[in-house]
Formats: sequence, C-alpha cells, structure tokens
Amino acid sequence: MILFTRPLFRLSGIALVATLTACGGSDGADGDRGPAGPAPDVSVSSIAPGTECEQGGVRVAIGDADPFVVCNGEEGARGGDGSPGAPGSDGAPGEDGLTPAVTVEPIDAADEDSPCGDAGGVIVTVTVGDDTTTEYLCNGEDGQDGSDGVDGEDGLTPAVTVEPIDAADEDSPCGDAGGVIVTVSVGEDTSAEYVCNGADGTDGRDGASAIRVSGLDGAGEQCADVGGILVEVLDVDGEVESSWAVCNGATGDEGATGPAPSVSFDPATTEQCPDGGTVITIGEAEPFTLCNGTDGEPGATPNVTVETVAAGDEGCDNGGYALIVDTERYVLCIGGEPSDPTDPTDPTDPPVAIDWCAIVFPTDPVTIDVDDAFSAFAQIFIDGVTGIQSTERPDGYGAQMIFGPRDTDPRDEANEDDWFAINAELNPEFDQDSAENNDEVFVTLIWDIPGEFDFAFRVTTDAGETWTYCDTNGPDYVVENAGKLTAVPPSGEEPVVIAGWTFGSMLDGDWFGTPESLANEGTIANADRAIQVVGAEARDYVAGTEGSAANANGWDNGVGTKYWLVRVNAAGFQQLTISSWQRGSNTGPRDFDLEVSLDGDDWTTITSVVVVNSPAGGVVDNEPLPAAFDDAGDVWIRWVVTSTDRVSGADPVLPAGTNRIDAIRVRGVPIGD
Repeated sequence: MILFTRPLFRLSGIALVATLTACGGSDGADGDRGPAGPAPDVSVSSIAPGTECEQGGVRVAIGDADPFVVCNGEEGARGGDGSPGAPGSDGAPGEDGLTPAVTVEPIDAADEDSPCGDAGGVIVTVTVGDDTTTEYLCNGEDGQDGSDGVDGEDGLTPAVTVEPIDAADEDSPCGDAGGVIVTVSVGEDTSAEYVCNGADGTDGRDGASAIRVSGLDGAGEQCADVGGILVEVLDVDGEVESSWAVCNGATGDEGATGPAPSVSFDPATTEQCPDGGTVITIGEAEPFTLCNGTDGEPGATPNVTVETVAAGDEGCDNGGYALIVDTERYVLCIGGEPSDPTDPTDPTDPPVAIDWCAIVFPTDPVTIDVDDAFSAFAQIFIDGVTGIQSTERPDGYGAQMIFGPRDTDPRDEANEDDWFAINAELNPEFDQDSAENNDEVFVTLIWDIPGEFDFAFRVTTDAGETWTYCDTNGPDYVVENAGKLTAVPPSGEEPVVIAGWTFGSMLDGDWFGTPESLANEGTIANADRAIQVVGAEARDYVAGTEGSAANANGWDNGVGTKYWLVRVNAAGFQQLTISSWQRGSNTGPRDFDLEVSLDGDDWTTITSVVVVNSPAGGVVDNEPLPAAFDDAGDVWIRWVVTSTDRVSGADPVLPAGTNRIDAIRVRGVPIGD
C-alpha cells in the first residue's frame, strides 16, 4: 500500500496601501510602519454553470468580508498561431531525488499494547531523507457468513446401451475382431464409442492337471467288497474332468511258509560309521547299517533274530521279514522300507472312547402341541477331541437324537422298528466358556404325532458301528432317565415344514461317508426319509445357500433318466408347497423340471428350473402342488434333467459337470378334525 501526505498551503496576508491627499497643506512626513496584521482566512469554492455564472466560476471569501463571485468569461476566439520562438538554453541539472525507504512489520495481536487490539495488522514506515511517516494498518473484523446458495437442478441420469458389433459385417468398424457399441445419452446429448476386441493373445502353455486320490471302503458300487482307491483328475476350477477306480485284487490263497532268509553281519567302514558298526544283509534285500553311538560304553554284539512276515500282515502287502535286534522289532516289507519301531501302526485300533454325554435340555418332562417345533440339546466330552481341545475330530464321529414309545429301550432289538433316529448338528451358538472342552449338538423338528414318547441321544466315533446312548444323567443309559415328551393335538391353519433337507452344519461333511442324507427338518414321519440321486453319481457335500449342499456329477446324456429324488409322507396335511435351490458347474446340466407323483411312475410337472453357476442359483419358491396330493401317504418329488445343454451354453453336458441341491422344504397346512 502506498501512502500519500498532502502538504498544507497558507495564503499570506496582502497589505493594501491607501494614499490620502490633504487640501491646502504640504505633505507631512511618513509615519512609522505599523505592525503586520493577521492573515485573513481565505476560502475558494467552485460554482457550477447556471444562473449565477453562465459558464461557471468560483466564490471567494476573505475573512469576515462578504464573499465575491468571479465568473468564467465566455470562450474567446482562437488566436492565430504565433511565430516559433527561439529555442531556450538548457537549464541547470536538477538535484537527484531521494529514494523512499519502506519497512513493513507485523503487529502481534497477542501483545497487550497492540494498537490493533486482538485483530492484529502491520506497521508501515516510509522514510524520505530526514522525513519519516508511520501508518498502522489493522486487520478488519471477519465478515458475516453469506447466505446459502440456491440448490442446483437435479442432474440427468445417463442412459447406457451396449450393442454387439458383428465381426462378419463388411462395414464393421472393428474389422474381423468384432466388439461392442457403447451409447451414452444424457438429456438430448448422445455420444457413442466403439470398443473393439483386442487381437488374440498367444496360446498359453498347457496347465497341469490336479489329481485327487481318495479311498474306497468297498461299501459302495465301486470296488464292492474289496475296496480300493478313486483317482480323479480336476480342472483349473476344481471340477472333476475324469475319474477311475483302482480296486484291490481278491485275496489269494495263503502261500506256504518260505524258508528263513540268510543273514550276514559285516563290520562297517569308517565312512559308513566313524565309531564303528555293523552292516546287516538279509536275503536279497538291500543291506542296512547299525552304527555304534559316540563316546558310549563298549557295546556287545546285538542279539539278532529274523522272522517271516506273511503277506498282508504288519503293513506288508507282499510279505516280508521281521528283524528283531535285542528288544527292538524292525519290519522289512518286500518292495518297502524298514519300519520304525517307535511308531507302530495297528490297523485294528479300537474306536475312540466316549468319556461322557448327556441330555442338557430339556431335562424335565415337556408337553407340546402337535405340529409345534421341538428342540433338544446334548453335550459330549471326549478327551482330546471335543471342545476347544480339539484339533481334528475322528472321521466317524457323529451324534443322533432318537425317539420312541414311552418307557421302551432303544437298545432292545425288539423295539428297533418303533424308534426313529435324526442326525444332530453341532450348535454354532454354544457358549464354550460354560464347558470349554465339550461339544454341544442339537435337533429341531416339527412334532406331528400325538402321544407320549421317550427321547435320547446316541454318539459314535466309528461311523455307527457302535453307539453310546445318553440320557439326562449321562452315558449309562437308563429308561427311567430318558427325556419325556407328550404331544397333544392342536388346531390351526398355518403351514409348517413337513420335510426338509438343508445339509446345514453336518458333522465332518459326509454323514458317515454316505452320499445320501436323511431329512434334518420336518415331522417324525419323515425323519427316516433320505434324498437320493438317480442315474448320476453322488459325490460329496459342498457350499450351498444355507450351509452345505448335496453334490453329484455324471449328468451327461441324462434327459428324463437322471434326477434328484425325495419321498415325503404328507398324511394329515393339505395345501402342499415345495421350495429348493440348485447350482451347477459350467459343464453341468442347465435345465430341470420339478415333477411330482403319487406312485413313482406317473409324473406331473410343477415348474421348470434353469440352473446357473452363481450363488443366486436356480430357485423354486413355495411352488404349490395339486390338491390331489393333499393327505397323501407318499408324495414322490424329483428334479429331472430335461436337456443336454450345459450351464455355460448350448454345448453338451460333460461327465465331470456337477449339480448341487440345497434348501429343500415341503410345507403343508395341518388338516383339522
């Protein structure tokens, strides 16, 4: 900022001298000069053109005298040009002007003596020669906030369309590559872009196939009775491209006992054993070396004996020899390696013992209405296996809830047909702090039979070969200590789940290694009903929409002959509906029909299902069944393949293509009295 100081001007007084003339006498001598009077105040103001001064003028006031007006005269005629005068001589050089020195210093607002108070500002000092002028420039106060602006108009939503560019079109802007036209319209403005496919990349190298090998126990169709292994080749998506079974050969006749092999002992070289040792050769097998320990007491020659191992014994499929050195036993299989005596394997290990189990809810007798939901819970303790101590549960570990007539024993074979078993699930909401080393399992179902019942739980660690039965007091089952349940007939018209297969948090995936699964929701009359796959090959349980899902492959050439199948007892129910969820791999079947039957032969189509390879799946949502199926003792329901098209397009289904199913629920309204 540049500051200007305006100089003050003062008009000096003017002495007016009057000459007085006296008559009749001579002039007297001049008197003394009087003192100077004070200078009068003089003011000059402009007069605009008007009645007072036609051309404008000025008004002059001197002291106390009346002001007088001086009007501008009319513009005179332009005078003629005068003759140029002679050039004047150069004047003397003027003195150099003084350069001002300007400094600016901040004013600290926090200073109590600040001339600007809390606002702060700067001090500007201008020095010219010996003259110095100082000005304080204080910051102004904050202005008031401006009012909010007017809301802008809503923007226009663009409309986007994408159309394919036919590579076969001669006028294609993308040539042979093809592509798409992307059109974006916003109001009346439209723009289009051509997005062309890039050139084909170079072929990648062949990927390596992954191989999965699993055991066959001989219980299924593959390698029946003899067992073997299943070899599966997986593609990059983890789907099975091909598979084959390698079955164990039949057991041959027991061979004659062979002669004892020759055994020789030779001293080991220093390269083999720096502290000495013995090289042992048994028959035709490769020699092996026993070295002396370092810095030990002198050892005696070991006592060595050799025994023949029959084929199939001690892990030797082709037989072998047992080398007994002092008290240690080494097994050398023909075609194998010597065994480690510190890690024996006994193929006949007994099942893991169940230390304790009991019903934990309800422990008192309960009464419910028929068609009400009923839940029961049990806890299990196995040392080193259950609860937070668990690192891996045994393959055959599982639990079931069982029901039967009041005061009967489920272990008695005479009562076998009167008791039902329902697979239990691990309770995901179990508060482990209350019993950190226990597992808690539960069952929830709709109870649809009136009467008085006993219920209990049973637990296995060998896939159901043996069971431990649990009552409200523990694992020493007593009929009097079983759970007690009374169901009384209700009335109502709300639909309930008659049968359901959701495969939720099943223990260890496959239920006891079988590809079938019993209903885990619904009425007792359907507790023993299993889902089946017909024509295709059941595989395992994989991710579903509510937890796990049943999974199968081998759907190729399956039109009308390959399907999922359930059978439901709907006696006592009407207004039946069916729900389900399916998902397939890209090479699995795409098209299914949902069909129902009263005899398993004559089928009625309810709806069609289009399967996709995404969590959205192919869904059937409470599709109603015809009234003819109300109160039916058997309702057959199947999801049957209707085309050879695969999920990813019109190409045929491959043998390795999979289809999974989950969330199957049949609902109905109880029929009143």
